[in-house]
Amino acid sequence: MATATAFRVKELLRGVKDGDTKRTARWRFTHLIRYPRELIGTNKLLEPVRKSLQTCETHMPRILRRWESLPTNAHMESLNSLFQAARLRSKGYRNVHISSR
Repeated sequence: MATATAFRVKELLRGVKDGDTKRTARWRFTHLIRYPRELIGTNKLLEPVRKSLQTCETHMPRILRRWESLPTNAHMESLNSLFQAARLRSKGYRNVHISSR
């Protein structure tokens, strides 16, 4: 039963990202944190879920900042992977001295 409750809480919190604006996201966030707390109650097995809800609530301003600045770091991560791939391919070209036989 505790596993099903933890899964339900996770799915409820996933709904926060479906908010179109910061205002709707804030509404979803506050309501979707209050309801899971009622689901969890005082169940000792769900202490990690309770702790994660507290962490989410602590970082709520940072989470909601996503709706203020829509660009993510995905572009920089893709560039970083290109640089790493180029670096890996160039490892064989470091030795400029070519020995003649």
